[in-house]
Amino acid sequence: MTKIMSFNNLESEETGEASTTKAFENYSFTQYRLDALIYFVNSAARSYDANDPFREFAENGASGPLKERFDDLLGSNSATICELLYCRMADNFELYIQDLLFELIRVTPKAFIGAEQQLNFHELLGVKSIEEILSAKFESKAEELARFDLNTLRKRILKDAKFDLFADDDEFQKVYEIVQTRHLFVHNNGRVTERYRSKLNSTIDIGSQLVAQYKDLATARNTLSKAASDLDQRAIAKWNLY
Repeated sequence: MTKIMSFNNLESEETGEASTTKAFENYSFTQYRLDALIYFVNSAARSYDANDPFREFAENGASGPLKERFDDLLGSNSATICELLYCRMADNFELYIQDLLFELIRVTPKAFIGAEQQLNFHELLGVKSIEEILSAKFESKAEELARFDLNTLRKRILKDAKFDLFADDDEFQKVYEIVQTRHLFVHNNGRVTERYRSKLNSTIDIGSQLVAQYKDLATARNTLSKAASDLDQRAIAKWNLY
């Protein structure tokens, strides 16, 4: 059963859809918490309209002292708050990829690690079982793969496991831009670099200042959540992950 969060009563409901992986459950829980912050930011900024995906909560759920504090806080800081939420959503997606990789490696280690697995002496110290050794090794491999550039990782998984992390190139490009923009915010205060332009094949001027807006949160949220949900269901279908 899939658990769906209800934005009206902040409770979960069960549907009859296919199960999700533990990795996706963790991703959804964190995204749900971020959604709540986005709703409050949206309401405080009074920027929503009839087509806004967060409109219902902003109208019915954002009130009282917390909303008033956001009203006071936003002001000239709205771009900074949007930037922080934008980056956190990208981080959550990348962590989901790492957690899912762990699950994939666990069920098909030869595709990712190879038949010959070398264990060093330090890895054997203090362990209680073979399962513990393997779990640590799988976790280490997932962390190693997750450090790859997303484009490189996609090609690597496609080659080693005959599995595409993305439904198509269009979805990949949208996610890749979000992730690269997150890196630009974190590592260069949002100022465009040649590296950023090259990775996205962009013509934006070097040195231009990117500013996160509320609409960027909605776009990133929908893009990343859709990509994660699709990836999870395809992984479950291929490897019977639960």
